[in-house]
Amino acid sequence: MNVLLVTLGSAGDVHPFVGIGKALHERGHRVTVATNDYFEPVVREAGLGFAGISPCEAYLSLVSNPDIWHPLKGFRILARDFFLPLTRPVYELVSGIDPRETVVVSSIFCFGARIGYEKIKFPFVSLHLQPACFTSAHKPIAGIPLPDRLPLWCKKFFLAALEKTGSDPMLAPTINSLLSELGLPKARRFLGAWAHSPHTIIGMFPEWFAEPQPDWPPRAELAGFYSYDRNAEIPLGKEILRYLDAGDPPIVFTPGTANRHSREFFKAAIDASLLLGKRALLVTPHGHELPAQLPDDIAHFPYLPFSAILPRAAAIVHHGGIGTAVQGMAAGIPQLVVPMAYDQPDHAARLERLGVGASLRPSRFRGKEAAQKLERLLADREVRHACATVSGMIDFRRALDAACCAIEHASLSGS
Repeated sequence: MNVLLVTLGSAGDVHPFVGIGKALHERGHRVTVATNDYFEPVVREAGLGFAGISPCEAYLSLVSNPDIWHPLKGFRILARDFFLPLTRPVYELVSGIDPRETVVVSSIFCFGARIGYEKIKFPFVSLHLQPACFTSAHKPIAGIPLPDRLPLWCKKFFLAALEKTGSDPMLAPTINSLLSELGLPKARRFLGAWAHSPHTIIGMFPEWFAEPQPDWPPRAELAGFYSYDRNAEIPLGKEILRYLDAGDPPIVFTPGTANRHSREFFKAAIDASLLLGKRALLVTPHGHELPAQLPDDIAHFPYLPFSAILPRAAAIVHHGGIGTAVQGMAAGIPQLVVPMAYDQPDHAARLERLGVGASLRPSRFRGKEAAQKLERLLADREVRHACATVSGMIDFRRALDAACCAIEHASLSGS
């Protein structure tokens, strides 16, 4: 079959789609990944076809805006400047496929793919990397102020009002304009219901991380955690091997590949490492955010394959992206999360409930506070036991096979 994988966002959003595409290609299918041009090298290196739906400049302009990490302003900026302008280009891309031979697999914010399904009725799969893609009154994601003691009707009313007055007015003009132009009924409850495929929905996380709720879409199935490391099969370079072999396991610090405004994060990372007397690895492609001279035993690398690095680390401190969180769990090491916006607070809360991590608000992420949190995590036997237990429950290969089988089944069933 032909598979068109459509995704938007940062490396954490794109790389898993590339990994799934690579697995589908190895199973004999023809695979194309459609995303921002910035990620074309990653897609081509995996041996997959590439379709650009947005120029590099759009992505670079977006991540250059510090307000994208603001807990209130961020989503509005993403929607206005990135997701919504691509609604028509994505629709035009998917409208050119042969629905008898192609299955479209899309992330939640590729609204043009959902519109294309309404018009053409091709086999359509929604693939969600994080639980926050599912709205639930039974168990709202962390960050939504709905105490468990509230009655269910009250939580349902609050979430419906939040969508009606928040996301719907933001998304409706662009999406409904194109739907009307195509002679299709207007939509509502865009993120709560409409954006999902009516037929096949895959969650790339396990039930023990996010238990399915009664008000999730009825055809959602959970494949389990999967993470794709670019060039993971290539042996580690001499420089990083020398560093790892030269002393105790380091603490890894990363604010995410898309974060170009991390100077305060790395200042706190360096201060915490010095207070603890621990070695540290600072991982970011944006070296301008670091001091010109780093202390001894603290090293910087633009990129490292976490699947190879984290098993040799003492802990990881990060922003709460799902890909980094999954790699930390798979490696069996403690995690300190500094969540800023979007789904990050929810991931931090889930890691804390599992007993494998702790969190600090960005405003409190300073050297002393970070050192205290890390010291407790590293010394706690229960944390070590929880990390080992969770690590043993993760099977990337099984999750990858489950996702591929669901996509193949969607193609065969025509939905």
